[in-house]
Amino acid sequence: MASGRGSPTIWVWVRRIQAIAACELLARRKGIERVLIVCPASLKAKWEEQIARFSRRSIRLVYGPHAQRLAGFREPAFFTIVNYEQVISDADDITAILRPDVVVLDEAQRIKNWQTKTARRVKSLRAPHAFVQPGPSFVSSGALPSKAALYGQARRLAEPPVGVVVIARRLLDGPVL
Repeated sequence: MASGRGSPTIWVWVRRIQAIAACELLARRKGIERVLIVCPASLKAKWEEQIARFSRRSIRLVYGPHAQRLAGFREPAFFTIVNYEQVISDADDITAILRPDVVVLDEAQRIKNWQTKTARRVKSLRAPHAFVQPGPSFVSSGALPSKAALYGQARRLAEPPVGVVVIARRLLDGPVL
């Protein structure tokens, strides 16, 4: 347990639900239509499961060769789920074809080192809104990045930084929105 506040697994589950709820609020209040979720490949099914449980919005998991992924971007669902490795090769196509209104980065420590190819490609994504979520390794160790570091990651995705919400366990002292 981290800081006596509960299991890191529960906080991971809660932050996904918060991101789903925030996207639902943005859809209702701002009319967003396309959410891109970037997560490790091993978590795509978990995201799909929780979106189906807590939202009635359409979901598309992007898999397969490049041509198949492009077809998925051309016929987007409300939630489109990709993994970090796909962003390396598809970032330009995601921005040009999918044109997400929101980018959710799960396990955002993957872009902590801003010099890596993954970080550079993820930072090339553009959307009016971004949610940056640190992974359970930060939660369980208590070594969450600073608010400024998380904000900086989100700001690179959503310019100008209007509508940027940073979701992290220690930042949740009050309502997210």
